Amino acid sequence: MTGVDDGFYATQCGVLEQIATGAALPAILEAIVRLVEVQADGMLCSILLFDEASQTLAHGAAPNLPREFIEVIDGASIGPEAGSCGAAAYLRERFVALDLAVHPNWTAYRELTAAHALRACWSSPILSPAGALLGTFAMYYREPRGPLPREMAWVGAATHLAAVAIAHDRSERSLRQSEAKAQHLARLYAVSSSINEAAVRVRDRQEILDAACQLAVDKGLAQLAWVGVYREDDDRLEPIARFGRDGGYIDAIRLSLRDQRINRGPAASSMRDGAPAVSNDIARDPGFFFKDEARRRGFRACAVFPLRLGGGARGVYAIYADEVGFFGDEEVKILGAVADHISLTIERIEIDDERRRLFAALEERSAQLERSEGLLRIAVRAAHLGGFSFEVPGGRITWSDEVCAMYGVPPGTVPSSEQALGAYAPDFRELTRERVKACALQGVPFDFEAQLATGAARPTWVRVIGHAERDASGAIARVQGALQDISDRRRLEEQLRQSQKMEAVGQLAGGIAHDFNNLLSVVLSYAHFIAGDLREADPLRTHVEQIRKAGERAAELTRQLLAFSRKQMLQPRVVELGQVVAGLEKMLRRLLGGDVDFSILSAAAPGRVFADPGQLEQVVMNLVVNARDAMPTGGSLTIETAPVTLDDDYAAAHHGVAPGRYVMLAVTDTGVGMDAATRARIFEPFFTTKAQGKGTGLGLSTVYGIVSQSGGHVWVYSEPGTGTTFKVYLPRIDDELEPELAEAPRAASLRGSETVLVVEDDEQVRAVVHDVLRRGGYNVLAAQNGGEAFLICERYRAKIHLMVTDVVMPRMSGRELADRLAPLRPEMKVLYVSGYTEDSVIRHGVLDAGIAFLSKPITPDALLRRVRAVLDAR
Repeated sequence: MTGVDDGFYATQCGVLEQIATGAALPAILEAIVRLVEVQADGMLCSILLFDEASQTLAHGAAPNLPREFIEVIDGASIGPEAGSCGAAAYLRERFVALDLAVHPNWTAYRELTAAHALRACWSSPILSPAGALLGTFAMYYREPRGPLPREMAWVGAATHLAAVAIAHDRSERSLRQSEAKAQHLARLYAVSSSINEAAVRVRDRQEILDAACQLAVDKGLAQLAWVGVYREDDDRLEPIARFGRDGGYIDAIRLSLRDQRINRGPAASSMRDGAPAVSNDIARDPGFFFKDEARRRGFRACAVFPLRLGGGARGVYAIYADEVGFFGDEEVKILGAVADHISLTIERIEIDDERRRLFAALEERSAQLERSEGLLRIAVRAAHLGGFSFEVPGGRITWSDEVCAMYGVPPGTVPSSEQALGAYAPDFRELTRERVKACALQGVPFDFEAQLATGAARPTWVRVIGHAERDASGAIARVQGALQDISDRRRLEEQLRQSQKMEAVGQLAGGIAHDFNNLLSVVLSYAHFIAGDLREADPLRTHVEQIRKAGERAAELTRQLLAFSRKQMLQPRVVELGQVVAGLEKMLRRLLGGDVDFSILSAAAPGRVFADPGQLEQVVMNLVVNARDAMPTGGSLTIETAPVTLDDDYAAAHHGVAPGRYVMLAVTDTGVGMDAATRARIFEPFFTTKAQGKGTGLGLSTVYGIVSQSGGHVWVYSEPGTGTTFKVYLPRIDDELEPELAEAPRAASLRGSETVLVVEDDEQVRAVVHDVLRRGGYNVLAAQNGGEAFLICERYRAKIHLMVTDVVMPRMSGRELADRLAPLRPEMKVLYVSGYTEDSVIRHGVLDAGIAFLSKPITPDALLRRVRAVLDAR
């Protein structure tokens, strides 16, 4: 083989390798053309592809032919006189035109060939192994001539390679189309199968419609599917189910059967004709009114199928695809069957619903009496109600099961009269006997409350109601009535009464403490003045010191009274209750001594509360001291902290308790315990079971006040000889822990020279504050009410540095006074003084940010220190 032949053979192998590796057909055909063109100078080649459907030849490859020439012959029909390629394709044999300028087959293209200097063309058909026409291979020359043998060999090799490439490409395309069609049919049948399966399983009309829409999209068959029902009244096809890439399309369209512009689309056609309607090219469908809305969302084809939705309503099942021509005969056939199945399923569901409704109505009528009796029994149980009957004469007594349960006897018990009477507590037996007797003899109805003798730990209280039943002759035949267990109500009423009593006592205690604080301010301050004026050796100093100590003890009592009445000043922050208790452990062990077995049980995270940590420590200390006193010969004491949730039942049984999340502090001792009478009074101020002089009776009162003011509640569980458990519940919060407040640095000197305005309605307190400040070097202006203070501020020309004002005063409070003076004296600072927290400055015992406050009773050192701190603050 020559060198050229070797190169030609090698290039042929390269083309075959391209075919085997799946290269694109245009690239392979161009490689074949170039393979032949390089064999001779001036030779131009082309490959045309045959379209059997149109009997035309289309451009395949011609890299060096003029573009204008390619465009003219592209799509030319075949025939015996249609140029060289058209004739070769028609005759299925080689066709040679030696001179294009004179050959009759080229008459129509003569000017074109002359313009591009093409004079000869030889064309050979490209045939498949089975003889089917695939295309043509043409060789063009720029001078008239015929083919040489070696040129025919080139053409033979080229047509063979082209036939292999074209056949392989068509085989691959056919395979891909078959696979795509198979996948499409698989999706189609999957949708049909899934919807049919849902139709068998689902028993709800809306659910089957939703499933039909979702499955069509989820299975890859559609971009959007929806179901609409026609509303005759407003001529509207209303969507009732949808799924897919809606993008507002369904809400943007309004389908009508009466509107001539709209009713030519597939949805209206399907509704009107009761048959499937298809638009396989929405953009070119003149009847598709909302085509712009559809095209913006990528919808290219649409198929709509009629539905019979029962009750005379008509509807459609609409599916949108993103491919033109998506819905063929197979798709329409299968989806039409799906729509019919949906219609039949809905009809079945509605028939089943109607059957069930009729059957339920029949059952309802037949069981009405039984249900009424059942409801009555439920009501009786819920109301803790039971019935009884006492026959006259004869004396036979009948109790219902509920009454037997109240008396604590087995169901069905038939008691004697004495046994029935003995079920009541001794104090109520005679009352019960008289009322039943009066009803049996005279028909007098009765309604009273009594306590039963059940032996239970808690007393059982009942409401007893009865009336006489007469026979046909008018004689009393029996006494019938009911017993209602009202124990829970009585307990709640007792809790309410106790709460009201504690509130009333608290109001009284708070008022007393307030007035007493004013008196103590005077006593403690003047005791301080007298002591300061006496020499160290003066014997009167001892007497004054005793006055001061007594005043301080009295001040402590007022603080405890304020704590009980929930009017003390708190400084709350977020704290971990378990940490507060743990911090007291060493002190509590020393306090309890060695004869008390002490332990602390704390959950891993008992929880955080918003409370004053110092007051919480006071609560723990008071409860522990109370427990120690209840164990004079020793015992065990346990403190437990844990997160708890109080439910509705607990809240219903405990007055003033709201259900929710709490942190529990439980203090349990093994001491002497308490009876009911003691438990009822333990939180009252000055109530104590200790001997005279052994206690003030304010420890538990203080606990009660601190817990209540902190938003919680405290409960006690105790019986004589069984010990006592106090449980404190504080609202649990999730806020972050707050750091301890740093103590303000003390001033080097408590003296000053600034001007201070004192506003106090109590003359003695005003006088003592005036004296304390004057002794401290301050220039003092005094007013007994807000009006005088206002006049002083208007008339006094110099600067007033600070106003010390009582909070609660007649006609104008301290806060109102400060607000009115702010525009007149913007640089004047304010220090509020008060004996309790029930005022406009302090809300629930907590100071607003930035407010300076001093609690009564006032002492000279405390007043001077606070005044100096306020004046020095920036």
